[in-house]
Amino acid sequence: MEKSLKSILSLLLLTAITANAQPKIAIIDMKTVFEGYWKTKRVSETFEGRKKDYADQHQKMIDQYQAANEDYRKIKETTSDPAISAPEKKRRGEEAEKKLKEIQKLERDIRDHQKSMEGNLTETHFRLRRNILQDIRKIINTKAKTEGFSLVLDSAAEGINQTPVILFSDNSNDITDEILAKLNEGAPVDAVEE
Repeated sequence: MEKSLKSILSLLLLTAITANAQPKIAIIDMKTVFEGYWKTKRVSETFEGRKKDYADQHQKMIDQYQAANEDYRKIKETTSDPAISAPEKKRRGEEAEKKLKEIQKLERDIRDHQKSMEGNLTETHFRLRRNILQDIRKIINTKAKTEGFSLVLDSAAEGINQTPVILFSDNSNDITDEILAKLNEGAPVDAVEE
């Protein structure tokens, strides 16, 4: 009985101590950190360049398609010319049929290229973003462990109804500037705007 009473008292004491322990919470503006990180800027430039390359390729395909359509239209017009012989009409008709097949192939190629381009760009965007967020999270985790934070919240986060998740903070535990400075340590001189 005495042993049970000691166990119960120990458990109550432990519960009371734990209940009084306040979690240490930090906040960070992830939007500011993400946008201010030098790698984000470089990745954005690279990604925009890739988008432009895809768009240029796509435009070349559309130009080829339009030229083929114009050729087809001209060939079709000449097949109805009464001044040309029957064998010439037949040759032009075959040429028009060949051009039509070329146009149909170009249409498929354009659709396939667009689908592939969109898929590649989406996958690349998510992969690049994920890599940057991993870098940021590593620094946040290290800071949280070092400073004894039990929780780090994103002050830029919004709920489903587009209201801020954090309604009040005195910013005493805001680690945004520290994290951003740590991320930008050792960045190339031209990469970080002062």
